[in-house]
Parts: sequence; structure tokens; C-alpha cells
Amino acid sequence: MLGQSGWITEPRFEDSLSRWKNRDELDSLIGPVTAEWDAHKLMTALQNEGVAAGAVFDSKDLLFDPHLVERGF
Repeated sequence: MLGQSGWITEPRFEDSLSRWKNRDELDSLIGPVTAEWDAHKLMTALQNEGVAAGAVFDSKDLLFDPHLVERGF
């Protein structure tokens, strides 16, 4: 999905414990790739792949979120 299929077979990331032990390195790899995505599109794409994901909003995002604006927040 992120165009990095080599990560799937990488022993450092093969299971939850390995990913946790190498989380700083994994984060440094994933961060630049996901930063190119719109937060909502990334969230939807990850969810479609079975990954529990949600967009993270800052105050500006919340202020102009169409759903919150419509509800008067």
C-alpha cells in the first residue's frame, strides 16, 4: 500500500515484538512516506487494508472540519 513491499520480509519488522524493538527505525521509515498523504485519505487506505487507523487533527484541522462546522462546534 505504501509502495515499500520490502518491509514485509524485513526480519527487523517481522512480528509485533520486532517492530516494537525497532520502532524508532520503523517510524523514521514510515514517517516520510505517510507525510506525503492527506490524513483522511491515508486513514481510509489503511482501514481498507485492515489496519486500525485514525487521522490526527491539530487545532486548525478541527476548526475547519466540515463535520464539526455543520454541528456548530
